[in-house]
Amino acid sequence: MHTRKATIHDVELITALRITFLQLFEDRRIDRKIIKQYFTEHIPIEKCTFLLTYDQDQIVGTGAIHYYQAIPSNRCPTGWIGHITNIWVNPDYRGKQIAKNILDQLIEDAQGKCDQIQLSSSADGNRLYERYGFKKKEDVYIWTMIRSEEH
Repeated sequence: MHTRKATIHDVELITALRITFLQLFEDRRIDRKIIKQYFTEHIPIEKCTFLLTYDQDQIVGTGAIHYYQAIPSNRCPTGWIGHITNIWVNPDYRGKQIAKNILDQLIEDAQGKCDQIQLSSSADGNRLYERYGFKKKEDVYIWTMIRSEEH
């Protein structure tokens, strides 16, 4: 097995993967153009790293981290935050350290790019992240802005 960073040449592939992952959690229409545009803009300037783990020619794991800047704070002096998303491992390959290897590489990628790494987790990932040293915060509220199809 080997893991590599997606490049601009992988935009169609990672766009399709992202849509597939999103549809696992919610059956809503997802705008493919917006996702593709995001990867097209952010992969070349290293504001997004998307990892692909292969067993021969089959993708068996993925992970992504994207970087953005918020207002600097005591916990995040530069304001740069890395947000990990899309860690996924094919169910047939779970228990083979693939998720941990992806997480290791994403954190290595984040060195020097951000002060803080955040993520959202499914129940399946909680144990890995807690063992790694991530701390769960209970004080986050989210308001979702839903854009009307008419606009």
